[in-house]
Amino acid sequence: MPQLRIDMHSYRWVGYGTVAFFSVCCVGAAASAQYWPSVVFAIFAFVGLYIGLGAGSFTANSEGIAYESRLGKWRILWTEITSAEHSTLGTLVLRGGNKRFVLTPPTWWPRSVRPEAIRFVSEQLTGRRITPQLSKTADYQRMKNTRVVS
Repeated sequence: MPQLRIDMHSYRWVGYGTVAFFSVCCVGAAASAQYWPSVVFAIFAFVGLYIGLGAGSFTANSEGIAYESRLGKWRILWTEITSAEHSTLGTLVLRGGNKRFVLTPPTWWPRSVRPEAIRFVSEQLTGRRITPQLSKTADYQRMKNTRVVS
């Protein structure tokens, strides 16, 4: 397997849809002289913008797994991973030393690559004798020490 690409276009749609919806709400509230609700709607619009800009794509190969978006690039090598944890929603957190790499739940992955991607990640972890442990906090964790500086 040379390379597997998982594009997070579903996150992008959610992010930019949120921007569109809350921008309309913000303008409507401001036009009605409701300034505090307008500020709240603007904050939600900026959160949607962050989600949209942060939606990128995962790239996995036999060397490691990487994530790239407009906000940056992150990567961890399979050989660096010493443990893994997963949530009930499907988020997978790969840990190694002081590094943490977070994979979004497979339900958000494109259907065209989902089965192959799940199989590939599972094979990589099984080959290294890593069994993901259930975690209540896996959904709330962020990447740590895996940013690639260009």
